[in-house]
Amino acid sequence: MLDEHSGKKVIESHILLRMTSQSKNIVLIVASLIVSILICEAILRLFVNVRDVGPAFSIYDEALGKALKKNFSAVRVTPEFTMSLTTNSLGFRGPEIEDVGEESVLFLGDSFTLGYGVNDGEEFPALIRRKMRLRGDVATVINAGLGNSGNGWWLNWLKQNADRIDPRQVILQFYGNDLSDNVGEKFYTIGDNEYLIKLPIPPIDRLRRLQGLIESLPGLSDSYIVGFSRQVVHSFRDIPHWQNSPVQNNYPVHVGLDEKSRRFAQNLQLKIVEDVMKLLEEKNWDVIVLLVDLHPENNTALQDFFRTYDIQPIIISGRNENPEMYYTVDAHWNAKGHKFAASLLWNKIIGTQ
Repeated sequence: MLDEHSGKKVIESHILLRMTSQSKNIVLIVASLIVSILICEAILRLFVNVRDVGPAFSIYDEALGKALKKNFSAVRVTPEFTMSLTTNSLGFRGPEIEDVGEESVLFLGDSFTLGYGVNDGEEFPALIRRKMRLRGDVATVINAGLGNSGNGWWLNWLKQNADRIDPRQVILQFYGNDLSDNVGEKFYTIGDNEYLIKLPIPPIDRLRRLQGLIESLPGLSDSYIVGFSRQVVHSFRDIPHWQNSPVQNNYPVHVGLDEKSRRFAQNLQLKIVEDVMKLLEEKNWDVIVLLVDLHPENNTALQDFFRTYDIQPIIISGRNENPEMYYTVDAHWNAKGHKFAASLLWNKIIGTQ
């Protein structure tokens, strides 16, 4: 019969053996998980065309819904290109800006204006800046472009920033998916009286919270697993509400599930842009409009709208007509596309001075 002291030793020994066994199991599980992750990472790198690898460029913003990160530098890797992007302390792509006040040129648009797909200095606002410097013009160029944003984001941005800037020119760049972006962002809607209604900025969602967690772990943002997961989520997130209708005249129609939704999206865009133009007219700012790869119906509606303001938009057709200017899969402009856009804009800019 064991005495009390011996019994305690036996119990402690059993506990120690159990803890050791559990620790080994945990180590094996962790090691297996790490090996599995490394294998998945290797498979994706070798055999899967992940659309984009690298950290997110934007963050959640309580006033705007989202905004570019400030003092940020990143490299984005895709099957078709590798791009470097840098933002300044104000959250604009490009060099530091000492004064955003008078005599600036403001660019508002989506990922085309931001310059997704090209390195710093190759995006068309930067090319305009370079042309100005060569001409001896020291005007400040503000690139307020933001990827995955619609026209409602412009209106939010202008309401927040219009009082502290006084640009001599504002360039508004439209793209074909603005219709679905305006609805998906939920910044504005149309009331029963046909007036535009501003909605509360949606709270931060789970994906943004997950983004913060991922970016808190060094190197994880640059993994192909994260890039592939982001690609899958973005592919499926909008399908229940917004999807491409059949291609018409080589243009995908980013307008929703039915004709009623399409009409609503078009009407919403025009209402938002009407408020944008009212604000710009109040400020007496000169406006230049750039329409990029729009469906003919959308193109016609916007041209008719701007005709009432005596504005003739610059129109740049899509990759079906100008394949040399676009990446084949990604569909953004390459460096040649940005040079072409800058040349058209430059003629318009100097023509209005």
